[in-house]
Amino acid sequence: MTTKTSKTPIVLPPRAVWASDLREAQLAGCAAVAALRVAPMIVNGREGSYFVEGGVCGFARVEVRPRNTAWAKWLREACGWYSSDYHKCVTLNIHEFGQSLQRKEVYASAFADFLTSKGYPGVSSVSVID
Repeated sequence: MTTKTSKTPIVLPPRAVWASDLREAQLAGCAAVAALRVAPMIVNGREGSYFVEGGVCGFARVEVRPRNTAWAKWLREACGWYSSDYHKCVTLNIHEFGQSLQRKEVYASAFADFLTSKGYPGVSSVSVID
């Protein structure tokens, strides 16, 4: 499991900017995936070998902590992010890019990095191999 978290406390941008910044974060994630060269995977089994173009399978998500801030509540209510009692955060699971861990991981990381660079605190990306 890989986790990247911003540590520097920064003043949150005004609420009117949130939707615009979220769209830009999505574009940053898509641009990072477009620039990615995926390392494919070859699986050898009893019935022979097969090629997996997307590479290793896995999951990735973007998390915002703490989940009781105005920013986190807005993400949950206006954008449909999931609120996790177990992880104590609001979560955006990356459903795009099939099962490719590399693509999902790069997208989530670029998404979180963009928001962190814009001053949003507590934004992290997490990825898990399947």
